Amino acid sequence: MKSVKRVVAALCCGALAALSLAAGAAQTERLGAVEAIKIATDAYIYGYPLVTFDMARRQQTNVAEPDAEHAPMGQMIRMRSYPAVDNHCCAAPNTD
Repeated sequence: MKSVKRVVAALCCGALAALSLAAGAAQTERLGAVEAIKIATDAYIYGYPLVTFDMARRQQTNVAEPDAEHAPMGQMIRMRSYPAVDNHCCAAPNTD
């Protein structure tokens, strides 16, 4: 979970840096604190699902041979039942 937070924080910092450079080139006024927080929040909201989906993909495809819940990239998993409640291998929607 710490790595996810680090990646999202890096995304936010990169977005802020890119936007501040673009804003600095287009106009001479600086970003206000409120606007910078809004941009960072938008970057976090945009980037977090992408990072968590990539983590889930890596966990589900990090095998050599397909089994009941995992398969290598490019192969389908034929799950006969919904994952158990205590299965915490990756982020997934809950039926509750």
